[in-house]
Amino acid sequence: MVIGVIYAQAKQSGVSLDTGHYSYSAPKAGALARYDVEFPVKAGYPEIRSFINGTLTAVPAAALAKLHVERKTVGDATVNANIGFVIFLRSE
Repeated sequence: MVIGVIYAQAKQSGVSLDTGHYSYSAPKAGALARYDVEFPVKAGYPEIRSFINGTLTAVPAAALAKLHVERKTVGDATVNANIGFVIFLRSE
């Protein structure tokens, strides 16, 4: 399953996915369904980049739909990020 691949990429990158929001949209006129996933994470910026890059490589049908990164102070090594992917699925 695609979600398992995303979680494996997070673990490999050192990013913890404690919570997530998932939304499935059935296909309307075409043959592609849409699966939106969003994860609030707290990690280092290099780990977040590694997670995003790894996910986009491992899941060719995924696109980065949302990325919000916030650092509380200039010296913080950890950032808060909200990462959203859209995964396009062929309906059967």
